Amino acid sequence: MILEAFAAAILLVIPSTADSLADYADRLDAFGFAGQLLVEEDGAVVLDRSLGLADRHTKAPVTRETIFGLGSITKTFTAAATLRLVSKGRVHLDDRLGTLLPNVPKDKAAITLDQLLSHRAGLLLDADLPDAASRESVERIILAQPLGWPPGEGFHYSNIGFDLLAAILERHAGTDYDSFVRKELLDPAGMAHTGRAGAPRLARYPAARGETEWGEATALREWPAAWHGTGAGRMVSNAHDLLRWGHALRDGKVLTSKERELMFAPHAVQNDSASYGYGMQRITRQDGTMLYFHGGDVPGYRSELRIEPAASRYVVVVTNQDLWGEGFQRRVIGNTLARLAAGESPHLPPEAAFPLPDDAAYGSWLLPGGGRIEIYERDGRMRLSARGQDAIDLFDPRETLAERAEATRQARVLLATAVARDTSSGAEAMKFLVQGLERITARFGPIDSIEVLGSVTSPFVFQGTRTYFRVHVKAGTRGGYLAFQDGRLDDVTLGDDRPAPILLPAAPLEDGGYATFDLLRTRAVPFALDRSHGIDVLVVGEAVARRAP
Repeated sequence: MILEAFAAAILLVIPSTADSLADYADRLDAFGFAGQLLVEEDGAVVLDRSLGLADRHTKAPVTRETIFGLGSITKTFTAAATLRLVSKGRVHLDDRLGTLLPNVPKDKAAITLDQLLSHRAGLLLDADLPDAASRESVERIILAQPLGWPPGEGFHYSNIGFDLLAAILERHAGTDYDSFVRKELLDPAGMAHTGRAGAPRLARYPAARGETEWGEATALREWPAAWHGTGAGRMVSNAHDLLRWGHALRDGKVLTSKERELMFAPHAVQNDSASYGYGMQRITRQDGTMLYFHGGDVPGYRSELRIEPAASRYVVVVTNQDLWGEGFQRRVIGNTLARLAAGESPHLPPEAAFPLPDDAAYGSWLLPGGGRIEIYERDGRMRLSARGQDAIDLFDPRETLAERAEATRQARVLLATAVARDTSSGAEAMKFLVQGLERITARFGPIDSIEVLGSVTSPFVFQGTRTYFRVHVKAGTRGGYLAFQDGRLDDVTLGDDRPAPILLPAAPLEDGGYATFDLLRTRAVPFALDRSHGIDVLVVGEAVARRAP
């Protein structure tokens, strides 16, 4: 009896997989995540959540039917369609580009279909492709680009390579890309919500509007009716259709056994554990099991489809939120969902309390060093921004304090030098900065001042540090940032009107106080409103900020 009672108690305190996943979804919701999350384990859906707003203009919520931009998950459809064309005998994997398309330059004529499918064709990532360009024009522009590497030598991810695959498909299938993919793949898989952006039959479904941390980014309904991106990134869908696609790829419902084997086999080595099939990325884990996945990143939208055959697990993440202009968000969420489904205990956002309290710490708060923290409500959720280096340093990792301070110092010097139109350093990034400021003055008048908002450490190692600034002219302000890598100016971006370097979701906590949560680093920073001395102060760690007048 004692053992039975003990076992019953254990069952009461150990959450089920579904409970753990639901708790994580609730926490993401509390910190303002918008999108769809779907997890299937052993044929049973253990998480199915639609969270947040699909469109801040209309306040329409995300529903199960809402469609999102898929970005590079498009490549999985292009690869499968190409393999279907091979099965039909219209083309062959060893066919050369010179025989598949007209007017192919000599340096690219020997590229094979196999090399295009596995990113081994030596093509660059992208090309400047006008929205009005026809398929024929897109072919001509891509084929005119210089090769980055000898064909067949190494893996080099290429969007334009998959656009060439779409062009080959249209020329040899005798129909357009969307019609072929619909007939051969989507209809058999039961994927009514999926297709090329702009397809009339998708207009009846609600569509998410993409956004950045601070405002609108893009809306798939408003994408220009361009042909480029057809093979690389123009598909739209939702989580339930992507789950159907995962099954279609693995279960033999749509692909033949040979097509499936080719798609999932390793064709290009990326590193010790990662390889690429045909439109499918592969990870070999330490225990020898395989993870197959593809992510998608297009401005305003992030998506990921993960397939884990050994665990009979499918994980789908789609969101209309664009953090830092990178796809790390969907990777973090997808990995966390998979770990929870496997019974692990990854780091989660703090447990939040709702509804928001009436006396929440909204307003503007000033630090002694001049930094400013803003706390405000957006779409029923709390948000926090920080500008000024002392404010930023409260929410960025402490181990990179010196790196950020040096970046801010360098940025002040470089911006002053650029205003003086001094390009003597010879660095290309510096020349671009000078030219960019000249364009601003030509269009908006003389520069009154340049305000350095502060430096942040990128959550992506390869990006180093970003220093944000604001150019003040008579007509208003224009934003931008300088990117530093290993202490050197590496990139200049103008036109990025981010209002503050730090923009994070925040929430009141169950045990009192508040916290921000940096989803990309899975890092929380607690803060509190202190009224014990008759005046409101905001306490973040050891720092105290007073309410701005």
